[in-house]
Amino acid sequence: MLRMEHKILIAASAEQIWPWLLQLGTGRAGWYSYDWIDNFAKNSFQYIEPDLQSLNLEDTVNGFKLVEKIENQKLVFQISSWLNFTYYLKERARGTELQATLQVKGPRLLLMPTLGLAHDIMQRKQLKEIQKRVERPFSAACERNKKAILLKLKEVLGTKFQRVFEVGAGTGQHALYFTNHMCNLHWTPADIASNLEGIDSWVKHAPQSQVAKPYLFDLNSPKIPDIKFDAIYSANVLHIVEKNKTEFLIDLLPKILNESGIVLFYGPFNYNGSYTSDTNQKFDQWLKSRDPESGIRDFEWLSEKMQARGFYLENDFAMPANNRFLVFQRNA
Repeated sequence: MLRMEHKILIAASAEQIWPWLLQLGTGRAGWYSYDWIDNFAKNSFQYIEPDLQSLNLEDTVNGFKLVEKIENQKLVFQISSWLNFTYYLKERARGTELQATLQVKGPRLLLMPTLGLAHDIMQRKQLKEIQKRVERPFSAACERNKKAILLKLKEVLGTKFQRVFEVGAGTGQHALYFTNHMCNLHWTPADIASNLEGIDSWVKHAPQSQVAKPYLFDLNSPKIPDIKFDAIYSANVLHIVEKNKTEFLIDLLPKILNESGIVLFYGPFNYNGSYTSDTNQKFDQWLKSRDPESGIRDFEWLSEKMQARGFYLENDFAMPANNRFLVFQRNA
């Protein structure tokens, strides 16, 4: 029996690495190796695709049957009885070790002098590429909410609103995911200086014609973009920044948006002075323990401020996890 083992230490938890393994495969997210060889020259995904996270025992990926699965720890694929391929995750002091093991037995061992060298090269590349993807700045919240938000963006933006300015892009995960699923978007991710490098580590893999270089936008000393946008999008920002900065942002919206543009706010909001859930109340208390000026905003207060700046509420959509997706239209 021949056994080939490769390892790499990744500065992340097993839970962060696991989704990248679940979506492996040609015709899926790719193999994260030399795509011109094993993925028909199509780039392997640079993002986690929620629709590819269901991988069950007996499922087949490019001829490999999944014969063992231990959540966040182990995947074992098999071709007949002569080849096994295993991914194994083990927590270490400085991160998680990802181990990939190939086992071959029987007469096919005669093929391994050539195939073994090719496998060694491809496997080393794969592990390094997974490491690069996982070690970028990461937001679990972005991963949880991106699919639901994408569905709303498709509904609200359509093909009419194409040029989008994102206030508070965070890691850049949304910018990459949305532009990969909406080919008509032209997205400008914006945030404070300390976040720009992390944003770039994600969006540099987005379609180049669709995503602009991360833009420095700091509410302490904001620089207004030279161009106007069709839409302004901001997710989970209003409850993080101080209330006076939320007002300041609202004041700036007409300077960034074109005359028929829209503003999209995603996040939790209070209604009639009350929390919409116990979890939101606990979240608000946690926010205020960090910064008394932050906290979940009142929907009525926000609507009043937006109306005073020339915007009216067009839609208020309920979203998963007690969040809302607010759409404000600028008065023509």
